[in-house]
Amino acid sequence: MYTQVDGEPEPEWLAEEKNHFVNKLDKNQDGKLDSDETKAWILPEDMINSKGESQHLMSNADNNKDQVLSKDEVLEHWELFVGSRVTGYGEALQKHDEF
Repeated sequence: MYTQVDGEPEPEWLAEEKNHFVNKLDKNQDGKLDSDETKAWILPEDMINSKGESQHLMSNADNNKDQVLSKDEVLEHWELFVGSRVTGYGEALQKHDEF
């Protein structure tokens, strides 16, 4: 939980989160999330699309069909991963030093 220090301006990330809450999550604008809003936040519609895209990546990059992607398989098919929403268009790959 964020605690503001006296005299310091609100961090940009906090302002962005507040904006996201008000404009995206709190659909009925009552200042809190009801059960439907919470469900949509935890399991967004994009999740369904991500599952299909993940299956697409596995079927095209898992050369030996062992249901595990090796470093070599990811590197061999790097174009698939860099162009995928599942990896944040390649950003997620930069967060793993094994790649």
